[in-house]
Amino acid sequence: MYVLLIPALLPFLLLGTLIGLSWLEDRLLPARTDQAPAPADRALRAEPAAPRPDAGPRRAA
Repeated sequence: MYVLLIPALLPFLLLGTLIGLSWLEDRLLPARTDQAPAPADRALRAEPAAPRPDAGPRRAA
């Protein structure tokens, strides 16, 4: 009877392990000291590219 609990509880045990390891990693590794934004952050803040001059509405052939 108790054998049926193992497959039912396995996802929760794995999730708990993952959360515990994430918490432990946050405690062991030093925090980032540089405050420069990542390159992806700078790309998101960039102005959009200008539209092409020939980029008008498309017509069906």
